[in-house]
Amino acid sequence: MKPSIHFKEGSKKAQAFFSILPLDWQEGIVPYWNQYRHSSEVYLIEEEGEIIGGGILFTQVTPDMMANASLAQKYFDKAYVYLGFIWISEDKRGMGLGQFWLKKVFENNPNITFWLTIEDPQ
Repeated sequence: MKPSIHFKEGSKKAQAFFSILPLDWQEGIVPYWNQYRHSSEVYLIEEEGEIIGGGILFTQVTPDMMANASLAQKYFDKAYVYLGFIWISEDKRGMGLGQFWLKKVFENNPNITFWLTIEDPQ
């Protein structure tokens, strides 16, 4: 990893993170953020102070999970934390930054069990 790339807790910069997400992803989180911001954490990847990626750790069912809310709730009831909205800027892909983000989340939260879903296997 380049020395200028940093992993940070970024809940206070959530809106800045949302601005780099695709519009359909923004529509899935921005209108609902006020109800989730106190029970979620945003972790960012920054390069020279610019947000180039990140994701959110959720502890409750989110609007995009409603189709599978009962299954999701079973994971939350077991104290699992959901990894959502994981995004790396398109011009920074292929550099291992997604893997870097996941590794840092796991290192910073060693006693938590996580789960996620994948929308696009590509």
